[in-house]
Amino acid sequence: MDKTVRLWHISRRECLCCFQHIDFVTAIAFHPRDDRYFLSGSLDGKLRLWNIPDKKVALWNEVDGTTRLITAANFCQNGKYAVIGTYDGRCIFYDTERLKYHTQIHVRSTRGRNKVGRKITGIEPLPGENKILVTSNDSRIRLYDLRDLSLSMKYKGYVNSSSQIKASFR
Repeated sequence: MDKTVRLWHISRRECLCCFQHIDFVTAIAFHPRDDRYFLSGSLDGKLRLWNIPDKKVALWNEVDGTTRLITAANFCQNGKYAVIGTYDGRCIFYDTERLKYHTQIHVRSTRGRNKVGRKITGIEPLPGENKILVTSNDSRIRLYDLRDLSLSMKYKGYVNSSSQIKASFR
């Protein structure tokens, strides 16, 4: 909430570096293949790819739409794409190399009260596969196939309307 991302080493008492943002930071993810980079998402609607050694933003992009709040972020397909989740239930994919828009998924049900997209709380790639697990505040966990952006499976269970809970494969 102090509008920063702080990088720490577990054996040191002070942070190694502080990365300043304009608004609250809501999501971060380290690049899966290049530890010089991490992704951050903020309530200002900007997705930033940070270069850690240079201590600056390498690339950035801004979310389109009326609701631009970023609520989750990760990499998928071994770092080929950066993917963010939004408050209005979208998963937006960007080409990591240039951080250019690639495609998006509207995470929602086709009918009923969950027809309107809800906040994305987690995005988790399935290691070695072209699939991602998306958690949202409509109390659903969805598995998407990235080859055609189709919904492979939807899981229902405990009701979650506000917490930032995410699913994982571990």
